Amino acid sequence: MEIWDIYDQKNQLTGQTIARKDVHLLKEGHFHACVNALLRDEAGNILVQQRSLQKETNPGVWDIFTGGSILAGENPDQGIAREVAEELGLINLDFHYHGYDVRADIKSIMHYYTAVIPEESKSNIVIQKSELAQVTWLSVQDAVELVTDRPFDRKWLNSIITKMM
Repeated sequence: MEIWDIYDQKNQLTGQTIARKDVHLLKEGHFHACVNALLRDEAGNILVQQRSLQKETNPGVWDIFTGGSILAGENPDQGIAREVAEELGLINLDFHYHGYDVRADIKSIMHYYTAVIPEESKSNIVIQKSELAQVTWLSVQDAVELVTDRPFDRKWLNSIITKMM
């Protein structure tokens, strides 16, 4: 069973934890933390992933970010390294932190990262079947089109693209 630290709206630990299954019980002003990485190759293409068709939430949806929830005791840097290793089998990536958003609508604090997957590491991608159905590479423009109806994803993608150019 996953246990998550609880944060306040200023991204500060409260000293409390909550089980994943109980996240719906989070009090007003309390959040759990998540990490998201926009992964690109050396040519600037973006790795997108399709969520497993067996996922409870958003099965089969294509996503531009790799990530998940931070476990109790982890910091965001540790969480993103673990999530990318679990979901894609990639280790030792050089992650760059871009900031966070407080998402009251889903009681989450979302931390955003980028990393470049070296050409020689692209063949090392092994997807975790319980999390992902498949992955593919999209141009920046196609990735932007994929998230036109997702304001937070679009906001962070646009911010990151501006820094990439």
